[in-house]
Amino acid sequence: MAIVVNDTTPRNRYTASGSQTTFAYSFEIFAVGDIKVFNGSTLLSYAASPSGATQYSVTGAGVTGGGNVVLGGSGASAGDIITIVRDIPVARTTDFPSSGPFVIESLNTDLDKMVAMMGEREDEIARSIRLSDDDASATLTLPVSATRASKVLTFDGSGNVATTISATDVTTIAGISANVTTVSGIASNVTTVAGISSNITTVAGKSSEITSVAAKASLITSDFVSDLNTLAVTDVINDINTLATSDIVTDLNTLATSDIVSDLNTLATSDIVSDLNQLATSDIVTDLNLLATSANVTNMATLGASGVVGNIATVAGANSNIGTVAGIASNITTVAGIASNVTTVAGNNSNITTLAGQNSNITTLAGISANITTLAGISSDVTSLVNALASTTNYAVTVASGTLYGGGSGNVFYLDGTGNPAITLIRGNTYVFDQSDSSNGSHPIAFRTSADASYTTGVTASGTPGSAGAKTTFVVPSDAPSSLKYYCTTHGNGMGNVITVETSNINVVASNIGEVNSFAQRYRVGSSDPTASLDEGDLAYNSTANVLKYYNGSAWVTIVAGSLTDIVQDGTPQLGGSLDVNGNSIVSTSNGNIAITPNGSGKVVLDGLSYPVADGTAGQALTTDGSGTLSLSTIQASEISTVGNVFSNYNTVSSNASVVTANTKNSVLFGPITVSGGSTVLTISGNGALSIM
Repeated sequence: MAIVVNDTTPRNRYTASGSQTTFAYSFEIFAVGDIKVFNGSTLLSYAASPSGATQYSVTGAGVTGGGNVVLGGSGASAGDIITIVRDIPVARTTDFPSSGPFVIESLNTDLDKMVAMMGEREDEIARSIRLSDDDASATLTLPVSATRASKVLTFDGSGNVATTISATDVTTIAGISANVTTVSGIASNVTTVAGISSNITTVAGKSSEITSVAAKASLITSDFVSDLNTLAVTDVINDINTLATSDIVTDLNTLATSDIVSDLNTLATSDIVSDLNQLATSDIVTDLNLLATSANVTNMATLGASGVVGNIATVAGANSNIGTVAGIASNITTVAGIASNVTTVAGNNSNITTLAGQNSNITTLAGISANITTLAGISSDVTSLVNALASTTNYAVTVASGTLYGGGSGNVFYLDGTGNPAITLIRGNTYVFDQSDSSNGSHPIAFRTSADASYTTGVTASGTPGSAGAKTTFVVPSDAPSSLKYYCTTHGNGMGNVITVETSNINVVASNIGEVNSFAQRYRVGSSDPTASLDEGDLAYNSTANVLKYYNGSAWVTIVAGSLTDIVQDGTPQLGGSLDVNGNSIVSTSNGNIAITPNGSGKVVLDGLSYPVADGTAGQALTTDGSGTLSLSTIQASEISTVGNVFSNYNTVSSNASVVTANTKNSVLFGPITVSGGSTVLTISGNGALSIM
């Protein structure tokens, strides 16, 4: 069994479509037992005649190029992952004798198996952790199980395998991952704090004092600290001691309200102090006493705020504007009621400026507002028209979990955000499927027929799916089949869906615009008959007379609804019902014959009598069978006994014949009669009669 063992990976993997039974393998095997088949992680079993989807049969053993694995029963479900690997038992089944014939075929088979097993080892090594060819030497040997138990596999500073970190510690860190992320975000602050650890220790010893100060945190402003520095001199401390009597403390408490402190701050400027000195005369003091009522003091406190003082100055300088505003008070109230809208408009200032520059266009649109409303009502039709007219359509392709075509769930193609939709393509148009998104990696998109045959006409792929610039362009041919599919070349039909291929009505009209224009020239509608561009055969509808007319080359002729003027143009006319002559006759012209000829074995039936369809021979007569069927017959003299029939032009009667008519029957002979020699006796029986005419 010498076969060619190709350099192919001894492994094939498929994403099954619904009820799929056949899966190809691309590598060589020597026996059906050299293959393992998995559905997901479940190992299936071999059977020559598989009875269900958990069993499989194999074709192609001992053949170069591989073969097929065929599942039993209804096959795989949509989305099943079917993996086929070669696994040749490592054993030598032949041995060569020290003498005698040397069987080359057995040697070739052994060598083929060795090469195949080397391919399997190559696949296993490629799927294992290993050093790259350009890497330095490193120790990848695992410690003994007792040392590595409950440890995390890591690599030390030299790149060697290490198992020093406890898996429990990793689990603990994973449980506070959010905190780790938070600390990572303030790493620089952590470093700073670590540099003043001794200060932090000192502060920690003053926690109770810090708690007390924290309760007054709102008072500890920069101004407060500055004031404390100012007060911390000997003279001020002495003054504080002087003020620390109970009476003065009570007065200070009275003055210590926020309003009064604010007022004192306002009054404490050099200008106001100078003004107070001027006010300190007895007359002015008397006036101040008059003003010092609680209501006046409250009002003055309100007006004395620095912001209000500034506003008063501003208002005083805008006296004329105040008068203007007062005149439009109602408008101001209206605007105040739509304050949120005003804010929105203010945020669109640039757009408003743009619109202002398009004033004439806006006026034009306002004049066709009814048309705009009509278009809005058929927006879906407008979209369809745009898609039909567009020569190129772009689809942004991504891959994510969804419902597989054929059922089940798994990764599917998303086109412009919609999971594997059924799509419609127009012949002659171009469609670009952009696969630059990273999710497209290992998911090339392609096309196939409804019978799953590859379809590549008009298809161009560029780049690697998942990389920038990757795309597949499909220029739909004019003869493309009406039904296609898009699918993943790696994972099958499940990731895609069906494609309906159509010819756009607009394209059909465009390609036949000459015929459309010709019809427009042939058929016209107007209040009067056309007088220009007249051709024989033209049609026109006269809306004044409400009639349809045709042009016969010299004049317009009215087409009467429901009337039939002639059937000259119809070579095979047919009646839709019985022909009613309505008291008229069927008359030929120019001495023409009226021929009524049935088809095949048909008969000419007139008022229930069926006439023969072919001529007879000379001397025959038209007879009836009494049941409505007429025929041409030859009548001999001896047949006159069947009297009651009418015989015309009975030319010859045999001689020496004695004919007796039937009782009560009549016999009529007319036309010239010749007796051929001798004589003929005609006898009437009973009360019958013989008439010779």
